[in-house]
Order: sequence, then structure tokens, then C-alpha cells
Amino acid sequence: MHSSAIDHTVHSVQNIFPWGIPWDSVNSVFFGVTYSVIGVIVLGLIYTFILTLKDLKKGGHH
Repeated sequence: MHSSAIDHTVHSVQNIFPWGIPWDSVNSVFFGVTYSVIGVIVLGLIYTFILTLKDLKKGGHH
């Protein structure tokens, strides 16, 4: 992976935000939201997986 594309994205994001915003708090909020979304997706997958296992135990399609 080239870091130039990532740097370009970071710079364009920085250009959107006014410089008055403390960048550390923006980063922590961004990562907090990202990890929350990932957590919800993982929980959803696990929940679906458990439901599928229950269906299989009931004698679902093989």
C-alpha cells in the first residue's frame, strides 16, 4: 500500500474541517464511531450465525 493516497485523503478531509477543531478529538470521535459500527456489524453476524445454527439443529436443510 502506498501512503500517498492515504495522505491525500487525510489532507482533503483536513481541508473540509476548519482548523479551529482540535484534530485529536476529531480522530478519537472518528475512531469511536468506526469501532462502534464494526462492533455492531460483528454482533449482527454472530447473531445471524447463531440463528442459522439453531435452524440446523432443528433439522434444517442439509
